[in-house]
Amino acid sequence: DDEVLADTLWALASLSDGPNHYTEAVLGTGVMPRVVDLLSHASGSVVTPALTVTVNVAKAPSDQARECLISTGVLSAIRPLLQSQKRRLRKDACVALTHIAGGPAQHLQAIAEAGLFPALIDIVGSAEVEVRREAAAALANAVSGTRLDLTTLLVQGNCLPALAETVQSSDATLQKCSMD
Repeated sequence: DDEVLADTLWALASLSDGPNHYTEAVLGTGVMPRVVDLLSHASGSVVTPALTVTVNVAKAPSDQARECLISTGVLSAIRPLLQSQKRRLRKDACVALTHIAGGPAQHLQAIAEAGLFPALIDIVGSAEVEVRREAAAALANAVSGTRLDLTTLLVQGNCLPALAETVQSSDATLQKCSMD
C-alpha cells in the first residue's frame, strides 16, 4: 500500500534528520537499498519521502553515509529526478548531489562516471532559481579542491559558462554558490 509506504518513509526521514546517531541507526537497519529503489516508484507520494531520506543521509557528517548511498546505486536513481516535472524533486536531487560532491575525490569520480555533471550544468543554465542554486552548489563543491582530471572534465563540459551565468544573476545566493 503506497500510503503505508509513504508514511514509513516519512518516519525514516524524520529520524534521519535528527542527530547523527539517528542517521547512523537508520543506516544500520540496512534499509537504504530499498529507499534508493523507491526513488523510481510510480507514486510521487513515495518518491518524495524516499528522496528526503536520501538527502538526510547525504548530509550526514560521515563519508561512510555517502559511500553507502553510492554503493546502493543512488547516483543512477537520481538521474531521472534531475529531469522531473516536479521542482522539489529536481531541487532535492541536486541537494543530495551537493553533499555527495562535497566528499572525497572518489565520490566526485562516481558522480562523473554516472554522467551527472552535464545534467547539473544544464540545470544551472535553465532551471528555476532555487533549483539552479542547488545545482551550482554541487558544481562548486565539485571544482573546489578536486583532482585536475575532474576539473578538466567539468571545464570541457561547459561548467564555466554555466557558473559565469549564475554570477551575473540577480539572485545573491546563486551568485555566492558560483563564486565559492
